[in-house]
Amino acid sequence: MATGGLSNGSRSVPIPVPGPVACGGDFGDITSGDPATDLGLGWMLFPSAERETFLALATPDPATRAPGRGWALGPGLAILASSADNARMAKIGRTTIDRVLGNAAGP
Repeated sequence: MATGGLSNGSRSVPIPVPGPVACGGDFGDITSGDPATDLGLGWMLFPSAERETFLALATPDPATRAPGRGWALGPGLAILASSADNARMAKIGRTTIDRVLGNAAGP
């Protein structure tokens, strides 16, 4: 299991990431520093247990976690809508949507 990093601006915390590659993102420059955009990656990248670890380490308050779900849902819908000819991308979109909505079909 690889180890990735998570930073809340004042400290970095290593987190286990399933698979051979660890990644992270900080898109604050695109969204004027909205911390919810970074949280959206949690639903896109991690299954439930790892996502909860990610979110706990990011210490989002409820006012940040809810928009974070939205930041994952938007790209999930866009990916699914534009993936008719790409089964792999369709799976990424569907998995993201299932995770955000809490559907039993999603990991």
